Amino acid sequence: MEKITLHNLSRKTHLFYTLFIMIITLLLVIITATNRGNLREIKKELRMVDLKASASIRASKDLNYFGRIVLKLDQLTKHKIPQRDLTEIAHMIYAAEKMLYPVCGYDSAIAIAHIQAESDGELRAVSQTSDRGIWQLHDSTGIRIFKTIGYGTANYFKDVFDPLKNTRGALYHIQKELYPYWIEKTKDKTLLLMMIIHSYRWGSKATEQLVSSFGRDRMPGFAYTKKILNNAVKIREQLNEGG
Repeated sequence: MEKITLHNLSRKTHLFYTLFIMIITLLLVIITATNRGNLREIKKELRMVDLKASASIRASKDLNYFGRIVLKLDQLTKHKIPQRDLTEIAHMIYAAEKMLYPVCGYDSAIAIAHIQAESDGELRAVSQTSDRGIWQLHDSTGIRIFKTIGYGTANYFKDVFDPLKNTRGALYHIQKELYPYWIEKTKDKTLLLMMIIHSYRWGSKATEQLVSSFGRDRMPGFAYTKKILNNAVKIREQLNEGG
């Protein structure tokens, strides 16, 4: 989703959105700094916060929801990501929800549960099968995507642990590769969501073969998919707290 600067807003709404964004930003920074037990970091973090706002995050309800995404990510990653990067990651997840939720139900709660299942928020996690980073991008997938989106591959094994780049790569994979693949095969919203999540870990071709051989409810990895969806229920309640 394209982001706009405050200068692109109309004069009539400029001040309103400026105040709204600054208030939410200040609250996030104060809460985050308090969680870290270091209030002296408030001014430092506030200077780092990107005051750009997505055109879709305008209403106070959306801003509250967005703020809870930031805080949930901060808790999951154990406060290891700078506030500015954390806000950008939340923006990417929020934008993905706007695109995917209407067509398959993949929302921010599922994205956070997805990260939790893949890496438990560990930024430098590496699996035995060469999956790396917060979203556990597999080397073959990550290298291909990093080349496609312009990151290049010369420093891939360093860049893949950058939570911003890892998130962008993972969401590109979900939005631009897995979703288009499965929407051609099923229009059932629930099945589509499950196939996307399962394919993220096992690959689309393997998932298709497993469904054919075992059926959806008995295929290997079904428990993993259900775990993400079940964990997302509680996270969704937290994100929607207060309406």
